Amino acid sequence: MMAKLENSADAKSLLGTDPEAPASLRKSGVNVHEQTDAEREAWQKASASVWTSVEGQFGKDFVGKLRSYAQ
Repeated sequence: MMAKLENSADAKSLLGTDPEAPASLRKSGVNVHEQTDAEREAWQKASASVWTSVEGQFGKDFVGKLRSYAQ
């Protein structure tokens, strides 16, 4: 089941843009991997076609907002 995102605050929450989240997760015993620049670049290249393919379903503006959080 896909979460329904009503606004950019929902997207930020879902995508984990809270700067305190990694430290909080680590305190709870979760192993958190933070991407290197090279990993991030490779991921962006690999996922580019997915962003394009969902624009028709969710709208270009909304997908653009989500994509901006992932960069």
